[in-house]
Amino acid sequence: MDAPARERTERYISARYHNPSWQLLASRRAPLVLGCLQTLFEQAHDGIALMEFDSLDAVKAFVGADVTVSYVPDKAREVLVHWDSHAQHYEVREQRRY
Repeated sequence: MDAPARERTERYISARYHNPSWQLLASRRAPLVLGCLQTLFEQAHDGIALMEFDSLDAVKAFVGADVTVSYVPDKAREVLVHWDSHAQHYEVREQRRY
C-alpha cells in the first residue's frame, strides 16, 4: 500500500473511533438518533437536543416531578424558533460496544 493510501486508511480508522458522527451512528442509539434526524430534516431547522440520564429518578431530580415537561434553557429559547413543550423518554434495553 502506498503512503497516501495508508494515511487515508489511518485517518478513516481514527475517525471511526474519535469522530462524534461515526460514534453516534455506530452506537446503540443509532435508530433513535436517525429517527430524530428525520424529524430534524423534515420539520425543523434549528436542531434537536438529546440528553442521557441514568434513571427516571435522575430525570425527576433534573426537571421536577413532571418528567413530560421539556427542559429548554433560557439561552436556548433566545435562539430557537420552536421547541417541543413535552419531552419523550426512552429506556435503553441493550448496549453494544464496538
